[in-house]
Amino acid sequence: MRPRPSLHSAPRPLRWLLLALMGAILMGGCGRSLSWPQYLSRHEDALTIPKNAQAPWQTFTVRPGQIASAIARDLEWVGIIDDPRLFEAYVRVHGLDTSLEAGQYELCACQTLIEVVEALQFGRMPGNQLLIPEGLRLEEMAERLAQMDADQAAVYLELTNSPAAVRQWQGQFPFLQTDPPLASLEGYLFPSTYELPSEGNIAHFLVRSQLREFERRLYPLYVQQAPHPRTLTESLVLASIIAREAVHPADLARVSGVMVNRLEQAMMLQMDSTVQYALGYDDRTRRWWREPSYPDDFQIDSPYNTYRHAGLPPGPIANPGQATFAAALAPEAHPYLYFVTNPDGSNTLLFAATFEEHRANAEAWRD
Repeated sequence: MRPRPSLHSAPRPLRWLLLALMGAILMGGCGRSLSWPQYLSRHEDALTIPKNAQAPWQTFTVRPGQIASAIARDLEWVGIIDDPRLFEAYVRVHGLDTSLEAGQYELCACQTLIEVVEALQFGRMPGNQLLIPEGLRLEEMAERLAQMDADQAAVYLELTNSPAAVRQWQGQFPFLQTDPPLASLEGYLFPSTYELPSEGNIAHFLVRSQLREFERRLYPLYVQQAPHPRTLTESLVLASIIAREAVHPADLARVSGVMVNRLEQAMMLQMDSTVQYALGYDDRTRRWWREPSYPDDFQIDSPYNTYRHAGLPPGPIANPGQATFAAALAPEAHPYLYFVTNPDGSNTLLFAATFEEHRANAEAWRD
């Protein structure tokens, strides 16, 4: 067998040509010799693939004056993206490198690179923080905003609490285009801490921010688990009831399973929280969720009264968070049909498969 010629055995002119070709190949392989448009074109398929669909959300800070390449390195460092050069190529080619705003963001490796870049166009404006906990109804959210600006609280209700308001938002957020049409934005307003501007149309800013967070955090969960036995709104109805009935995280999926079991067995849901929603504001206690409940409460003539009407209520009764919505989409499989609050003060629930077991659990309150 003839020996294979080596690079070192080639004539000098040919040797330099081979070296140049190898260098070009190596540089092209690592992408450094490619222009921004070329690199983007070669890797554009990666723009729509999240790094980790199950990753948690995290706070990410862009410092004033920080350039695109530095932002890209930081995003890689905290695990949100895995190709900082692709990030830089994308923003440069599309002319977005100068519009990345300083501020704090909630980002996630479950977002595509395009979604990350889009989010970085909207830095948080300096102003006031507003905490909106999970499980509040629209009016309670407005009350929290009223602590900052009473006039804006009234505007907030106008922007969220009618079919006309829903139609106003549908152009920006297509997931609101449902059948039947939504009566309000109840259930679609993501609970979180929001940095609000100190002036201007604060209510509009808040509603838009909540819908954007819903679009980023909840809607992808629904899309990823398709097909579903229930519509998006029906899933939110389940989640909103879970948010009011369960406190401990370990009980979320189990309560979801109870409701699914009852629905599948054509049982009334009989959830106190739906009755409380139907009753509305209680002048006596000055609260929206009337506790304790009285026997007459369960006779209220409302489609939200799940003691009198079978199936799900016509709409959500509160606004759920991410873990609660995930529990609604993935109920725990078990035989339970009943639950009652544990009297030990742990905020957990006692579950039962039969009414006799449930009655025994309820008796624990008398011990």
